[in-house]
Amino acid sequence: MKITHKKALLWRPKNGSDLEHDKKVFLDYMIKHCCGKNNARKIDFVLDEIRPKLRKRDYKRGGFQQSIVVPFKEEKEFYIGTDANKGIFFVVNEEDVVCTLNFYRSRIRAEHKHLRNLKAIAKKYKLLKNLTTKNDNKGKKRIFLDESGTPVINDREPYFIVGALIVNNEDIKKLNELFVAINNKLGYPPEGELSSRRIDSRNYKFILNKLAKIDYEFAAICFVKKYLTSNGYQYPKSFYKQAYQFLVGDILDYIGEASLHFDEYGTKGARFEKEFFNYLKKENFGFVLNKIKKISSEVSGQNKAVQFVDLLIGAVKYKLKRKFDVTPWFEEKIISVQYFPHL
Repeated sequence: MKITHKKALLWRPKNGSDLEHDKKVFLDYMIKHCCGKNNARKIDFVLDEIRPKLRKRDYKRGGFQQSIVVPFKEEKEFYIGTDANKGIFFVVNEEDVVCTLNFYRSRIRAEHKHLRNLKAIAKKYKLLKNLTTKNDNKGKKRIFLDESGTPVINDREPYFIVGALIVNNEDIKKLNELFVAINNKLGYPPEGELSSRRIDSRNYKFILNKLAKIDYEFAAICFVKKYLTSNGYQYPKSFYKQAYQFLVGDILDYIGEASLHFDEYGTKGARFEKEFFNYLKKENFGFVLNKIKKISSEVSGQNKAVQFVDLLIGAVKYKLKRKFDVTPWFEEKIISVQYFPHL
């Protein structure tokens, strides 16, 4: 009996409702018959098999999937995987993980293609010209951005990495509290700045485990300078702006709208900062649902979220340089880490 099944056997209904009862019936069936992708079964088949034991007998396939199957994908101790051809199953080994990852990746690629096609049609025919959006900050996303290296092609640093932390408004307070606890544990002042340059692999793992309590996501693009031969990359300001636009554009496609908060680059309020912010607004306001609600620069020493981005980018950099690899400690939080050109 695999550990995932042992954990699943411990699952108990939250209350005596019909829905919770039916969830338990489904889970018991899966444990008995659908362990591993070789034992996958179609949802329709599973529903027909367990229907006599369900309190609600009139489930349709879609309703059964959304109310019974999908909630178990939020569990932290076990996972119900999917094979596009065979159906659903309990994930018990590496083959099951790969199978389900491939299923999701295929779906995500297809949905991104659909999104791009819809945006192109909406822009072409100006279908959203009269749309207004609510100015509601509750539950909105905030994106904190930072970089490692410089946008200067011929300096000693081989990589220019731009990264983004995506976090909910309501999690910022918890993030700040966790940083205070981390500083206390590491012997730093409560409001001291954590920098990737000062953290070894052991403390990195401790920090990442602590911060895993936050519901966050991470994305990055690493530019490998020696392969950037186009003349456009010879202009640092242009390279800097385009690098961030690649990242910001992808993320806004992913989450729709957000506030952007950059680590301060140069002098706050300087001409380049204004030029940079205007560039991003222009590039991303073309599609009204990709909305930058606010854009600002932050002092990293005073902003824990920016420090967190620095730590995550630092982890990517250290892996590239083969110093140490702590990316598995936040792998499940990563949207994507892209390399340009592709390595």
